Amino acid sequence: MNSATSMLGKANGRTTDSRRRLWPRPLGWTDPVVRLMLLALPIAKVVGIAMVNPSTYPDTNGYRTKGTWLDFSLTSLDGANQRPWGVTIWLALWPGDHAIMIGQALLSAVAWGALALVVSAGIRRATVRRLTVAALVLIPCTAQIANWDSVIQGDSASMSTGIIALAALVWFTREPTWGRAATFGAAALWFTMTRPNVFVILLCWALGLLVIAVLRRRLVVVWAVAAVLVLFSGYSYVYNMRSDAAWTALHGFSRTTVSFAYPIGSFNPVASQIVADLRKSDAPRCMIPEGERLSASVAPFRWVSQTVAKCPEMNTWATKNWQRWYISWLLTHPKSTIRDRKSVV
Repeated sequence: MNSATSMLGKANGRTTDSRRRLWPRPLGWTDPVVRLMLLALPIAKVVGIAMVNPSTYPDTNGYRTKGTWLDFSLTSLDGANQRPWGVTIWLALWPGDHAIMIGQALLSAVAWGALALVVSAGIRRATVRRLTVAALVLIPCTAQIANWDSVIQGDSASMSTGIIALAALVWFTREPTWGRAATFGAAALWFTMTRPNVFVILLCWALGLLVIAVLRRRLVVVWAVAAVLVLFSGYSYVYNMRSDAAWTALHGFSRTTVSFAYPIGSFNPVASQIVADLRKSDAPRCMIPEGERLSASVAPFRWVSQTVAKCPEMNTWATKNWQRWYISWLLTHPKSTIRDRKSVV
């Protein structure tokens, strides 16, 4: 047998230089069953989203200007606007809310399809490969994920770009090249500019890449990508700090004050405990719900807006103390913290 022919090449149906670490094309794409599932995913996503109406909320107008197309007036690269540009640019590309929904569904399909393709490239057994891909393409079709495609905010774009960045990261670490590094860097930058606190995930990825670089010793490209991720994280953090000021100037209360409403909302199983402990704190009584938690019919943003109008000290206290108080509460209530985090997942 020719030494230049590897078992991996034979598994893919053609010869491959044994020194190469991946196949010229992923095993998954050359598998007709996997290819069929990947091609069916965007069709299923679009058909599913076409049967529902767009879901808008009071803060939707911060992400896009209704009735416009290619309107980038809500976008800034320095934090002068309240929302990260990774979402505002994406939504501005679509002419109307129904088109945005289709765009979000297609982006989700591309994201999960890419992850399935990358993962399947490392699985030689056809049965295992097909079952793995089937599981990955079914995830975005579940109600818990697909529902966000109809929401005209940044949630769908953030989830999809996160999956794209994760797929690009796996692809890059398997064979670190400058081309793959550029692809992963672009995906990571888009991802970190979709949500205020995503930069923490990039820092974790940078740490993981540093470990890989140390173990492999000679991969300069891995060190470079880790450094770029740290730079992206710093940029995202500064952007978020500047956008907080833009948010407060627009709404009259801080983003931190809005975040206060979610842990005491109806979907948090430990909300009643948080509210009970808030009553024992120095928080103004006018900012604490009269019941055990916020009603399921009350939108957090709207409730905060209405409450701040009647209780201005709510914004002052929450902006200064809420994050510190809530972190302390989570640390001193570990069992409740687990339930709280599960409700988020």
